[in-house]
Amino acid sequence: MRIELKNIGMIKEASVKIDGLTVIAGENDTGKSTLGKSLYFLMTFLLDINKVINNNFTKNEEKRSLRLSKLIFDNQLSNKSSFALKTEVEFYQFGIEDNDISHENDFKIQIDKDDLKLPIMIETPLVWNLSKFFNQMANIQR
Repeated sequence: MRIELKNIGMIKEASVKIDGLTVIAGENDTGKSTLGKSLYFLMTFLLDINKVINNNFTKNEEKRSLRLSKLIFDNQLSNKSSFALKTEVEFYQFGIEDNDISHENDFKIQIDKDDLKLPIMIETPLVWNLSKFFNQMANIQR
């Protein structure tokens, strides 16, 4: 599997192979956390991809996905950001342009510009530990 990023946080452009055990190491402020957050976002968003393509994606699911991106990225997404996830048989690419999240299969999720500008930041180690907590809280609020 390969993850490709453009204009996200400190990363202008990156392509990283994720295979078996992958260790990401480097100096502070070089994009290690951004890469982890991007991978987490893509994997979570892809859980809903079939619903989107089949037009079964509800407004609540749209909002949940956007809230997830807000929690993870904290103002690191620009209007020209893009994510791509490649496997041996599949390729998913998402872009943010003109305040829409778009996918190559011609779906667009229209978003308010403020949705990308006012997120809550949670550092990466906490994201993994608190993901279950946030999911439980979301279920309680429904």
